[in-house]
Amino acid sequence: MKYVYALYLGLEMMVGENVPAETNPERIYATIVLILGQVISATIFGSMASLVKDIDKGYDLFTTKMDFINEHMRLVNSSNLHSKRFI
Repeated sequence: MKYVYALYLGLEMMVGENVPAETNPERIYATIVLILGQVISATIFGSMASLVKDIDKGYDLFTTKMDFINEHMRLVNSSNLHSKRFI
């Protein structure tokens, strides 16, 4: 049962929350709740990171297209007048 206490203390220090638990069943319950809380937090943060990445994809696509257009204009030696009109 000392391993239950060690796992409980390790999670409590890692999470940074003080969940008072005196007996082993309380420690087991608190450990399960701490693990579930961390899984839920990781899921939420992962979803938010995915959303931000998807928003950034549109800008990256625009930048890639503009880089391709600018490189093409440089290769065909188009004048500034044409490049301003094209963009």
